[in-house]
Amino acid sequence: MSALWERFASPPREFSPVPLWWWSGDTVTAQRLRWQLERLVAGGVFNVVVMNVAPTSPLYGKDADDPPFMSEAWWELFEGVCRDAEELGARLWFYDQIGFSGANFQGQVVRERPQHAGRWLERVEASAGCPEGGRPIVTLDGWLYYSVERGFDYYSAEACARLFAMVHGRFEARVGHRFGTTIAGSFQDELPDLPTWGPDFAARFEALLGYDPTAHRSLLTSVVSEGRCATAPPGAACAAALAAVSSGRRFDPISTVCVANKAIQLVNRRP
Repeated sequence: MSALWERFASPPREFSPVPLWWWSGDTVTAQRLRWQLERLVAGGVFNVVVMNVAPTSPLYGKDADDPPFMSEAWWELFEGVCRDAEELGARLWFYDQIGFSGANFQGQVVRERPQHAGRWLERVEASAGCPEGGRPIVTLDGWLYYSVERGFDYYSAEACARLFAMVHGRFEARVGHRFGTTIAGSFQDELPDLPTWGPDFAARFEALLGYDPTAHRSLLTSVVSEGRCATAPPGAACAAALAAVSSGRRFDPISTVCVANKAIQLVNRRP
């Protein structure tokens, strides 16, 4: 018992608090970062998440970060902090800007390749016809269910691969040799709601759950009325299928990189 108490009284450095280290507000300099990291370590904090609140432009009442996220000047600062952290015995986590963010990497992917836009399920009385821009899916009991394009397609392996290449791929290319040591891992926060439909979703739903979702009006209606897949039946079945498809395209590729480099991926999902 005394040994257990000692581990809580004097925990290893990797179990220290992990505060968010905002590189925002004023111009970020190497000297200022070194001073702040020294103060954190002196206070018993040996893990920090490097985070930009306004990575590319003014956001939330704050001026644009200086230097901009992932600019050459930013990378020079980040690489310098990696060296400082190694010297001081601290570890860094990088925020990937995929959830809560003003970087809009998803928008950049869709702008370059519009086929990677997300799809959302909507409905209208069949007599009104499909709205402009909508893609008809099925007509049931006088209702036409259709999809509209909006946001990002997290069910597309190609779309997610392009997204991760813009963030994790660049980190891996630039500082991948520090993954699992000075760089403990990456962090995602406040991920957006998943789209409620996808190009091959009906087929994948049937493969996972054994029946065609487009034949069940109550399921489709619950998705439309909630604006997302509900957590209670019948929407829960849709949520389970969407999560299964998304996990393989969105989280597994990052996990593969992390496992290969002995790093960790942290995800904070809104309720």
